[in-house]
Amino acid sequence: MTLGNLYRITTDDGHVKWVCLEHYRLVYRETTMASFLQCVENNGGAYDPQLGRVSISLKSSTAAEDFSRDSQQAPAVTGLKVTFNWSFGSSDLVSLVDKIAQSNIRHLVLDLNDIEAHSRLLLCYVLARGDTILFLAFCQASRSRN
Repeated sequence: MTLGNLYRITTDDGHVKWVCLEHYRLVYRETTMASFLQCVENNGGAYDPQLGRVSISLKSSTAAEDFSRDSQQAPAVTGLKVTFNWSFGSSDLVSLVDKIAQSNIRHLVLDLNDIEAHSRLLLCYVLARGDTILFLAFCQASRSRN
């Protein structure tokens, strides 16, 4: 809702304030970043604010979907190391990469821990504006022997 060139925000204590566009955007960024950091924390991840990097291990398709959706709204994050720790499908991988391509993340390390095949694939992407430069490091762990 707008009032002329003012925008409505609600403060932490529930009061409504009307602010200019610059302050509205500042509050929006803070709110979306807080939501993203809550998602990282809920999934046992870590955020380094000095480097703008997140390291996280996702344990389900739902967690991956929530995380990838929230990562689009985290302008301060430029690096991401994510581990898939469940029997994921190709759609999970495609969904994550598609959403990350729309974010500010420029360095992505995917640790694909294939539980069923007892193998691991490590992908490292360096993303440049508009273009994707792919640096691929492949590590196949030996199959576990029982």
